[in-house]
Amino acid sequence: DNFQINALSSDNEPVFAKIKYRTNLETQNLAGIPVIFYFPELATDINEKVISKSNGDAVCNIANMTPKGRTQIIKAELNIDDYFGADAADNFLKLMFTERGTIPYGNINIEVNELLAYLEPEELIFGKPSVRKPVTNIFKSELSESFFSFTNDKKSADVLIKITTSIVEGEKLDQYNLHTVYLDCNISISDLKSGMEIFSDGFSNLKGMKSGSYSNATENAIEKASAKIKKEIIPVIRKINL
Repeated sequence: DNFQINALSSDNEPVFAKIKYRTNLETQNLAGIPVIFYFPELATDINEKVISKSNGDAVCNIANMTPKGRTQIIKAELNIDDYFGADAADNFLKLMFTERGTIPYGNINIEVNELLAYLEPEELIFGKPSVRKPVTNIFKSELSESFFSFTNDKKSADVLIKITTSIVEGEKLDQYNLHTVYLDCNISISDLKSGMEIFSDGFSNLKGMKSGSYSNATENAIEKASAKIKKEIIPVIRKINL
C-alpha cells in the first residue's frame, strides 16, 4: 500500500495494513491478528505492536514518525511471539516460521511531505557570537534529516525554530591544567500560521572538561550536547503534532 502524509501533522489519514487470508475461492479479512510494525531500512528500533480490527485493518501509528526524504518502508509482520506465545520455544509451527524465514509480512510505502522551517540561532561562546555555530548545526543536521527543509524566506516557512546556546568559562585546576566550561541550550519551535509555540526543550549547566585549554573543554561540551540532542530531544520532536 502507498500512503502520503504530512510531517509532524495530526491531520493525516490513518495508515494501515489490511490483514487477509486468501484462497483460490475467496479472500477473508482477519480480526485479532497480532502485527508488529517497524522500519526495516532505518537505523532505529522504533516499532509498534497492534491487533487487527474486525475489518482486518491494523492501524499503524508510527507512520507519523516516518522521516522525510525518499519513500520510506514500514514492514507489517505477523508478531509470532504474541501469536504462538513468547514462551512457546518448542512450538513446531513457530519454529517453522522462524527458521525458514517465512513469517508473513507486507510493506507499507510512506511518502512524507516536509515542512519548511525558518531558523533564528543565537550562539554565544564566552560572551561572543559564534561564527561556526556548532550546536545550531547539530540541531539543523538532525532536523533536516527527519522533518524540515530550511528556507531563508520567513514568509514561506511553516515553522520558526529558535536555538539559543551559551557556553561560559568555569573553573581551572592549574595543578592538572584542567579547564571546565558550562553549556546552556534551548530550542523553541513555533507554528508561524497560528503564532503558537508548539515545542520547547533544552538543558543547562552541561559540563565540559578537558586539559590544555578552554577551547578543548568547549569541544568536549559540544560533543556531550550532540549526544544529548540526538538521544533526548530529537525523539521528543518526533512526537509533536502541528
